[in-house]
Amino acid sequence: MSTGAGAAATILSGCAPGIPLIYGLETESSIRVRKPVAELDAVGGAIRVDVEETGKIILVRRTSVDSYSAISLECAHLGCTVRVEGPQFRCPCHGSAYDADGSVLRGPADRPLRTFPVRATESEFIIDLR
Repeated sequence: MSTGAGAAATILSGCAPGIPLIYGLETESSIRVRKPVAELDAVGGAIRVDVEETGKIILVRRTSVDSYSAISLECAHLGCTVRVEGPQFRCPCHGSAYDADGSVLRGPADRPLRTFPVRATESEFIIDLR
């Protein structure tokens, strides 16, 4: 889901090291995060979701009034956790770079970061892992 370069930079600037870390619960095909999550109240808000049991770390962003997106922070090359540097994700292990939507800008990674649909219910956010 493309938000345009300017919007992507704005969204990612909020994902710097100070972005809140929230713990999620993984089921067979999803990760669930209980509401309320104040950081996702406004468009452009973001959280990192950590699933302790599996080590997954996913960035969830509010992309519009009624939609959210999720992107894995696991590098597609060898699995290191990527960092946000300006409007891009960068892998500290081998230098792969990704744009705000997870597309590869520079290898050695040859696949994009995984993205997932997110839906909000009255009581939780559900990240669909299928």
